[in-house]
Amino acid sequence: MKHVNLKTGFTLLEALISIAIILVAISTSFSVVPQGQIAVQHIRNQMVASYLAQEAVEIVRNKRDKGMFFATPPNSPNWLADPELANCVSEMGDTVLKKCTVNALGFGELLDECNGVGECPPLKYVEDPVTGRRLYGNGTGFQGGVDAIFTRWVEIERIPNQTAADWEQGVYDSSPFDLGECGDPNNLEIKVTSYIQWHEGLRDRQFKLSENLMWWGKKFVTNCS
Repeated sequence: MKHVNLKTGFTLLEALISIAIILVAISTSFSVVPQGQIAVQHIRNQMVASYLAQEAVEIVRNKRDKGMFFATPPNSPNWLADPELANCVSEMGDTVLKKCTVNALGFGELLDECNGVGECPPLKYVEDPVTGRRLYGNGTGFQGGVDAIFTRWVEIERIPNQTAADWEQGVYDSSPFDLGECGDPNNLEIKVTSYIQWHEGLRDRQFKLSENLMWWGKKFVTNCS
């Protein structure tokens, strides 16, 4: 007697299930691609934001150092001798800190207080056609630049430092050239905070970097010894 093999080939139901599995696998692989692109773009934006924030802090530090080394009398040495830096330092007790834009290193190291209610304009960039390197900033040097997705500003506030003031006072008192100077606890330390803000997808992103800078010399205040 001959036996008929009823298991050869696929039934219609099996074929439909196989097709459905293949379609699910293909659609999953396609969905992974844009997710990977989004992740790469996010990492790139974070790296650029980190660079921009660090650059802003470096510019403020450079202005502090120039005031210490190159300021002319009667402002020498004075870490706030640079008028742009001095204008961007908020006073003690200010509830709303000043916001200042920061120009790129190659365009004059400019600090400029934001207009109006403190809203700062977005950055622009110029790109080197040979190297592809971009310089970001605000101001006249970037009027012909390309609008960037980033907005950058710094906030600078005074930090009371009585310990440093007491140390400075001890230096003055032990000096044979003591002329009655005293250490000013409100003029020995500042906190610089750089903010980078941008819109990515459906979310607003922000990167923040802070650094405290110290006074290097004496703050001459007479009649206080």
